Amino acid sequence: HFFDERIWRIDRRLPDPRRIEEVVALLKTSKRPLIVAGGGVHYAEAWRELEALSISMEIPVGETFAGKGAIRNGSALHLGGQGVTGTPLVQKIASEADLVICVGTRLSDFSTGSHSIFQNPEVKFVGINVCAHDAYKQGALPVTADAREALQALLNTTEGAGIEPRSAYVSEIGLLKKEWEAQLKEEVFRQYPDEAMSQGQVI
Repeated sequence: HFFDERIWRIDRRLPDPRRIEEVVALLKTSKRPLIVAGGGVHYAEAWRELEALSISMEIPVGETFAGKGAIRNGSALHLGGQGVTGTPLVQKIASEADLVICVGTRLSDFSTGSHSIFQNPEVKFVGINVCAHDAYKQGALPVTADAREALQALLNTTEGAGIEPRSAYVSEIGLLKKEWEAQLKEEVFRQYPDEAMSQGQVI
């Protein structure tokens, strides 16, 4: 029986519409939101929905170790690695974020800097996760659901919700990204004399 052919159906838990409305209400008042994308984005195959929400709502995205590659098309709002092993770019944005939407992440010590990265005293959290234990972390508004289904519900609900553009925030992110890319070029990817390849170039 071990070799019998079987079809495994993956259940996709739908979000509570009231929770989605609560998230939209938080987005309406947020000036500096941030999405933290974890491995659940990959498990749920929610790449398209994540990027669509990021672009439509002008929300930057940081990725945990497990979430690397969650943003796939070189979005201007993709910040790179989140947490203590992440980029200085994400650290700055995260430290000032007033709303953090956590998608499919366990919010480990690496991702949160042992709860030290998010410095804004008014910061609020949303936890989108199939596991209720993780959805409630950081005192988050829990959306216990499949990541793809929850992000799609948010996309549908935010359309026409009257959320104001964040053009100044997006411009600030663009400038910070340019500074970080220049730092990478100068300090990490620099070619040194008599060196075939640097450690930074290998990575």
